Amino acid sequence: MNPNELRDGFLDFFAQRGHTVCPSDSLAPENDPSLLFTPAGMNQFKDMYMGVGNRPYTRAATSQKCLRMPDLDRVGTTASHHTFFEMLGNFSFGDYFKKEAIAWSIEYLVGLLGMDFKTFCVSVYEDDDEAADLWLAQGIPSEKLYRFGEKSNFWPAEAPSRGPNGVCGPCSEIHVDLGGGCGRPGCDPECDCGRFVEVWNLVFTQFLRKDGGVLEPLPKKNIDTGMGFERLLRVLEGVPSNFDTTLFKPIVQNVAGLARKEYGVLRQDDVRIKRIADHVRGAVFCISDGVTPSNENQGYVVRKILRRAILDGHNLGIEGHFLHRLVAPVVEIMGDPYPVVREQRKRITGEILREEEKFFETFLQGSSRLESMMAEMEKKGRKVLEGRSAFLLHDTFGFPLDLTVRIVEEKGWMVDREGFDSEMEAQRARARAGSIIATEIFDMGPLTRLSGTVPATEFVGYGSHECQGHVLAILTKDGLSDSAATGTSASLILDRTPFYAEAGGQVGDRGTISSDTFAFAVEKTTRERDFYLHTGVVTEGTAMKGTAVEAWLAVPSREAVQRHHTATHLLHWALRKVLGSHVEQAGSLVEASRLRFDFSHPAAVTADQIKEVQKLVNEKIRSNLPVEDQVLPLDEAKKMGAMALFGEKYGDQVRVVSIASPETGGTSFELCGGTHVGRTGDIGGFRIVGEESVAAGIRRIEAITSSALESFIDMRLDLLKETAALLKTQTELIPQAVRETQKQFKELKKEIARLKEKEAAGSLDSILSRGTDLGDGRLFFTGRVDGLGTKELKKLIDKVRARRKEPFAIILISKDEDRANVVAAVDDPLLKSGVAPAGDICRFLGQKLDGGGGGRPGMAQGQGKALGDLDRFLDEALEEAIKNLSN
Repeated sequence: MNPNELRDGFLDFFAQRGHTVCPSDSLAPENDPSLLFTPAGMNQFKDMYMGVGNRPYTRAATSQKCLRMPDLDRVGTTASHHTFFEMLGNFSFGDYFKKEAIAWSIEYLVGLLGMDFKTFCVSVYEDDDEAADLWLAQGIPSEKLYRFGEKSNFWPAEAPSRGPNGVCGPCSEIHVDLGGGCGRPGCDPECDCGRFVEVWNLVFTQFLRKDGGVLEPLPKKNIDTGMGFERLLRVLEGVPSNFDTTLFKPIVQNVAGLARKEYGVLRQDDVRIKRIADHVRGAVFCISDGVTPSNENQGYVVRKILRRAILDGHNLGIEGHFLHRLVAPVVEIMGDPYPVVREQRKRITGEILREEEKFFETFLQGSSRLESMMAEMEKKGRKVLEGRSAFLLHDTFGFPLDLTVRIVEEKGWMVDREGFDSEMEAQRARARAGSIIATEIFDMGPLTRLSGTVPATEFVGYGSHECQGHVLAILTKDGLSDSAATGTSASLILDRTPFYAEAGGQVGDRGTISSDTFAFAVEKTTRERDFYLHTGVVTEGTAMKGTAVEAWLAVPSREAVQRHHTATHLLHWALRKVLGSHVEQAGSLVEASRLRFDFSHPAAVTADQIKEVQKLVNEKIRSNLPVEDQVLPLDEAKKMGAMALFGEKYGDQVRVVSIASPETGGTSFELCGGTHVGRTGDIGGFRIVGEESVAAGIRRIEAITSSALESFIDMRLDLLKETAALLKTQTELIPQAVRETQKQFKELKKEIARLKEKEAAGSLDSILSRGTDLGDGRLFFTGRVDGLGTKELKKLIDKVRARRKEPFAIILISKDEDRANVVAAVDDPLLKSGVAPAGDICRFLGQKLDGGGGGRPGMAQGQGKALGDLDRFLDEALEEAIKNLSN
C-alpha cells in the first residue's frame, strides 16, 4: 500500500461510517490569532468543541497538514520527530463516543490494514474505567493495558491539577510493540527507548474544567483522534524510522546524492540528511500556503528552517545553492494528494532559491559582525564572547555556534555557552508559546463567549453607505461591557453595518455610529470571527448595549478608497500585459490617498514599461467600463478564469469582480471581497509615483488617482516654479540651466582634483625624506596627506615606486571630509622578511578607524569614520607591521 492509498483508505473508511471528509486546513490558520501554524487536526473544528459552531455534520475525518516547532532540535536525531507532518483524524461533535471510537480503531488497524493485533498495547487515563473496559472487550490483554496519570493520558496534559480551564478530557493511546529496546523488565510505553511506537491517540473531550480543578461533564461529549501518518507508514513498512519510508526515501536519496554521501554510514551525516529532507518538505508546504520567508511571525519560522537546512547542506560538503533542487522530489511525492504544491512548484522553487542567495549575503554579514564584536572585546580587554552575542550570530545571521567557538578560541578566548543556552531556551519557550497550548487553542475570550449567543454581523456596505441596526456588544480595555461613557475608547459590534472591515489590502471604513443618547466616532473597522469591530471613541453621551443606532460611513473616504481599489485591479491587468503572465500579486494596500501593489517580477520595471502600464490603465479609465460583481461557487469562478491571489483563503462561495464581462473580452476578472467604483471612469486618472524592490523577486509600485493625483500635479508644478526661480530661468528652460550648472560643476571638480594632485606631489619629497630604515636598503615610508581618496593615494604610491628602485613598504592615510582613507603597499622582499601583509595593515587601521579594510598582501586599502588621532594610528600601524621583522 503506497502512501496515497493509505491516506485515501483512511478517509474512505470513515466516510463509509457517516463522516464528512473535510479538506486539510491551511498551515497558516485564518482568523485564529492564537496559533502561528496549524499543529493538529482538531484546530479547524475548535468552534464545534467549544459549542459555538454551526455545521451541517456531526462527524468529520481529515488528513491535516501540521507544523510544530517545539521539537525542532530533535528533528533528524530520532526516528519520528518532524516539523511538518500529516495527521489522520476522525472527529465526533456530540455524536458517537468512546465505544465507537475504540471499536473503529481496531477495525481499521487490524481489519483493513492487517496489522498484527498481538503487537498492540494500549494506555488509558488512570481513572478512566470506561475506556479500560472497552479495550478489554476488544481483546486487549490486561497485561498490555497500561494506566497512566494526567501527564501522559489527559488532554491537555495535567489539566485536572494545573489547568487551564476549558474543554478537556482523558485520552487513550494505541502503541505498537516493536520489541528490543532497553530490555529492562519494567519497560512500558512511557519509556523512550524506542521499543514502543505510539500510532494513534484517541481524545475523549467530556469535561469542562473550571476554577479549582472542577471537571464538569459536558452536555455533549466529543471525540478527537490523531494518528501520525508518517509513523503509521513506518510501522506498516517495517523500517527503522519515518525517514526510511517511501514518503521520505526519494528526498533522502536526493540529499545524499547532492552531498556525495552514503546514507546510513555516519550518524552525524544521517542527522543532517534527514533534517534537510524534513525542512524542505516543511518549507514547500508553508510557501504553498502563502507563507514566504521573512523576519517576522510565520515567515521567520520558514526562514529559520530553510537556513538550518542550507547550513546542514554546506556542512555535508554540498557546494553552491542546492536546496531549491529538492522541491522536485517533494512535489513528485506530495503533488497528487496536495495539487497546490504542484501548481505552485515554480514559485516555491524561486522563493527557496532566493532565500539561499540571501542566506549567503547574511552569512558574510555575520562573519563581519563577529570580527567587529571581537575588535570591541579587544578594546575593552574582554576574553569571553557574551552568550547573547553568540546567539545573535546564530539566530539572525545563521552563524553556527561551533564555528563561532572555533574562531574565538583561535584567539585564546572563550564563548559564554551558558548564556547562549539560556537565550536558546528562551527562544524555544517562545516557540512553545506559539504552538499547541490549550489556553490559546480554546480561547475563552470575549469574542468566543459572544459566538453562538448573538448573531454574526450582517454587512450591507456593497449597496449602501448607511443603515440602521442595534448594538450587540461593547468591548473596552476591560473586556465586554454594557456601556461606554463619553471619551471611552471602545469597539462596538452591530447586527448590521455598512462599514467595510479591513481585508485583502483595503483599509477599513471610518464614520459615525449614533443614537438619541450617544455619538461614536469610528476610526477603523476590522473583523474577527463573524463580528465587525467598529473601533473608536464615544464623543457624546453613553453608548449602551442593545441601543438602536444609525451607522454612516465617511463617504468621501470610502469613495477615494474604491477608486484606488479598482485602479489596483487595472494595474494588475496592465502589468501582466506589459511584463508577462508570470506577474502575480504578492500583497497590496488600498487607502484613500494612494495604492501600493507588490508583485512578482525578477527585475526593475523600466521607465518605458511604467509609461506603457500607465497608458493602458488610463485608456481603460477613459473607456468608462462597467465594474460588476457576482457571487459564484469557487470551482465555477476558477473555471471561468477568475484570478485567485496567491496566499489568500477562499470559501465555497466567492465574490468575483469583473471590469467588462469575460464574454466581451473583459479586462480584469478577480476574486475580491473589496468595494469598487461603478464604472472605471469614476477613477478619474492614474499615475505611478514609485517603483522599487521590496524582496528578492518582488517589486512594489505606488500609484495615485483622482484628487490625490491632482494634489500630486499641483505639488510638482510648484516645485518646478521654485526650481526655476533658484536657477534664475523660465520653467521650460530648467533642463538647459541644469546642464549648464552640471558643466560648471564638472569643471570645478577637475580643478579641485588638479590642485589636490599638485599638493600631493609637493608631499612626495616629505614622505621620501623620512622613511624608517629596516636595513639592507629597505625602507618603510609613512605619510599623512589630507583631502585624498584611495584612488589618489594609490597614484601617490605609484610615484614613490617611480622614484625609488629598491624594495619598500608604505602606509598613507588621509582625512577626506567625514572619513579617513588608508592605502598600504608592501613589496615581496619585505613580506618575506616578516613585514605584515598590506591587507593585515589596512585591516588593523580599519578597526582603529571604526571601519574596515583588507586586500592583497602587496596592496590593500581601508577606511573609517573615527577621525581622532590619525598620526598616532599611523605610528601604531607601523609598529604592528614590523613587529615580526627578522634581522
